[in-house]
Amino acid sequence: MKIGRTFAVGVFVFLMAVTPLSALIAPGEFEIRFRPDGPRNSWWEPADNGFTVRLLDRTGLARGLGVAPPRRGLPDPITNSGTDGRTLVVRWEGASCDDLTNLTLERAVGGFVIRERTHEGGCFMGTGAYHSVAIPLWAPVDASTVELESQD
Repeated sequence: MKIGRTFAVGVFVFLMAVTPLSALIAPGEFEIRFRPDGPRNSWWEPADNGFTVRLLDRTGLARGLGVAPPRRGLPDPITNSGTDGRTLVVRWEGASCDDLTNLTLERAVGGFVIRERTHEGGCFMGTGAYHSVAIPLWAPVDASTVELESQD
């Protein structure tokens, strides 16, 4: 009888210890939609046409996805916001008629990679809009260890 209770308590303690760890390393999916009358996501448009950004986090580090101020040009496509390194700001060039961008955050040798794939809405303007999002993180990540790859 004592062995059964000890085993049950051991299993319970093990499950309690493993659950928070699995929550931290489990991949997550996040989405943000810029409404047509919402915040500007490109420097020259009056507003976006319902542009959506989805983040697939395969590292377990992302806590969410948010709006970042748009900025002309792309001096650094990935930067840290704030001083603690717990927010990555990702900027990429797109078009005014972009419908959807999928971002995938993965571990890579020596750091991380964010793969960007944008789907256009069938317009003739190929470039000219700059999109920006913020990715809050559970742990600090130095932006210099993160590479942005655009996939066509």
